[in-house]
Amino acid sequence: MKKFFASVLCLGMIVSSALLFTGCGSDIYVDGDFSREATEEEVGAVLREVEAGDVFGDTAAEGWSYGMNILGDMNMKMNISVGGKLMTAADADVDMDMKAVFDGGGLAASGSISAVMTTETPKLGAEEEDATQKSTMRVSGEAYIDGEAFYLDGTLSSSSGDEKTDIEESGKFLVPGGFDLSSVGVSFPDQLTMERNILGALRDAGAKIYIDGSDAEETKVKVSYDVNAVLSQLPLPGSEELQTLIDAIRFDCYDIYFSFVPETGVVTAFGTVIEVSIPETTIGEGETAVTVSLEESGSTWYLAEDVTVEAPADLADYKQL
Repeated sequence: MKKFFASVLCLGMIVSSALLFTGCGSDIYVDGDFSREATEEEVGAVLREVEAGDVFGDTAAEGWSYGMNILGDMNMKMNISVGGKLMTAADADVDMDMKAVFDGGGLAASGSISAVMTTETPKLGAEEEDATQKSTMRVSGEAYIDGEAFYLDGTLSSSSGDEKTDIEESGKFLVPGGFDLSSVGVSFPDQLTMERNILGALRDAGAKIYIDGSDAEETKVKVSYDVNAVLSQLPLPGSEELQTLIDAIRFDCYDIYFSFVPETGVVTAFGTVIEVSIPETTIGEGETAVTVSLEESGSTWYLAEDVTVEAPADLADYKQL
């Protein structure tokens, strides 16, 4: 039972700063004038300001801390069939809203997490040839993360319409290991990662960079990638099927936003905004033909704020999964 619920939790918590997508029409938290593409000189000036500063402030200063609001959402629908018969369909929806504080003692974070994933696959042993079975995994509740463990006060469930296997449990759970939860898709930025993301975006050839420096207290930047153009140039010799799939992928947008204080280089916001799809595409012919479709959107935002994070008073009551 413990292993089962740990698996459900891991599957549900697919919030990741590295792979969270958002629709281009969703909320943008770095609101600037990005109507004109920046010149090389303007990009170079921003690079120098970022490289000379500390994205989280002077971490060596007495009493240093850096607070942020972390927002994440992801929606995904995928279908794969072979020879006209469904092999798998998936529908996922993830949302996260957490407050986090870095200080001399490490990181602490708290907030809400919700993840639902529904899958549909062929039903084993069914008399009908095209019979399918749906199953849903769900994680939701209030989370707290510190250097010791991940804590969840909420609900874990798995259902497939069979009373013998359907399970739902509400309570207080913990997963040891602190905030380093990359194996289950949850991550928080450290200074090196944030710097690499920002500097890499500014240096990427082919990306369009827009800079709003009209506010003396905060510089705002948008970096837009033409991922379709990159994919179209990928050399895939001897793989016509893979090339067909690559050609079908459509990135409606892939944008990175960030803002920082020019004097210090301290980041005030960072976000990734992506929308990708694969319209129904068939590779091959006959009984082995594979048909794929995908719609995926989501977002990750790190917004600097003066926040406080308090541990639940009853951490001793949480049971380990």
